Amino acid sequence: MSILFGTMKYTFQAFLFLIVIYGAHTSWIYIRDSMTPRKTRHLYDSQVQKYKNILEELQEQMRDPVQNNHIDNHHRETTNETEQMEQDLEEFMRGDILTSI
Repeated sequence: MSILFGTMKYTFQAFLFLIVIYGAHTSWIYIRDSMTPRKTRHLYDSQVQKYKNILEELQEQMRDPVQNNHIDNHHRETTNETEQMEQDLEEFMRGDILTSI
């Protein structure tokens, strides 16, 4: 009988301890959420600023056609170099395949 009573006593204490921990945790969450200000991000303002920056860049490009031609020429040169590298790689691979057969 005393063993059963002792076991029930420890079980009740453990259950009571868990209730106290849960209550303290819940109280802490309530205090944290109700007493502290929320962090908010102003996504609208940042998106508007990005949009304005893009418009300014486009307007600058429209004003300076010489720079645009330079950019276009550089793009064409890069494209030609890329195509040349692809052709060289293709020739190398074909030669490698032929020698391995």
